[in-house]
Amino acid sequence: MGKCRPVLVKLQTVWDRRIVLSNCHKLKNYGDRVSVAPDEPIDVRRRRVFDRLKEKAERNGSVVVIDNDVLIVDNAKVYSMKDGPVHNG
Repeated sequence: MGKCRPVLVKLQTVWDRRIVLSNCHKLKNYGDRVSVAPDEPIDVRRRRVFDRLKEKAERNGSVVVIDNDVLIVDNAKVYSMKDGPVHNG
């Protein structure tokens, strides 16, 4: 009975996945018995978000520039492959 087996959970929406991953720090009380890991590496996830934001901006007719893996839409930095979303304060 002491075997540890992974459980694969497939969520229906991206929103559910974001909620689970953002709240997985609450499971630290369970030690090594419970862990949550995303199904894709961070660079793959960021590439998909980058491409989606780029396509959306192009559909809206915005000026899109890519400079050193940073997505710039209408002269505002929007997303970086290195750091993720850029928060323009």
